[in-house]
Amino acid sequence: EVSKSECEKLLANISLDEELTKANLDRAVNIHLALCEALQRANNRGNSSFASKYLHFHRPKFFPIVDSLAREAWVCLMTELRRPTRGHSTLFQVKKYKTWCENILDLRELIQKEMDIRPSLREIDNYLLSVAHLEKKKGWAGLNTSRQ
Repeated sequence: EVSKSECEKLLANISLDEELTKANLDRAVNIHLALCEALQRANNRGNSSFASKYLHFHRPKFFPIVDSLAREAWVCLMTELRRPTRGHSTLFQVKKYKTWCENILDLRELIQKEMDIRPSLREIDNYLLSVAHLEKKKGWAGLNTSRQ
């Protein structure tokens, strides 16, 4: 089913250097959906996390990864920043991939504004992974964000 899907052709239309933006967000969401639907037909599961990882592997500048670790880290970050975390438990769902991508683009803008660097999607993924590991060790929750 996956090999019969339009996913490979859609993916081929994205250059290796093309970056995800709010302007091309719908393309990323539609390709993610096409892969998820093909996987659904093949194994009767949603597979949003697997699809995002597969697509990120092939176009790391265009597809952010969403999985349980990224979601957990997202909640930790938003809690520390005193921002809402409503709906975080559903971000792994296929229909929520657009929201996830928007969140990642917003995080990129925040990092760029605060630190004057523009991280890649891979750097953001690595950052979220680090936060998730710190949280699992209970190192993140106890950090004092008001440094003097």
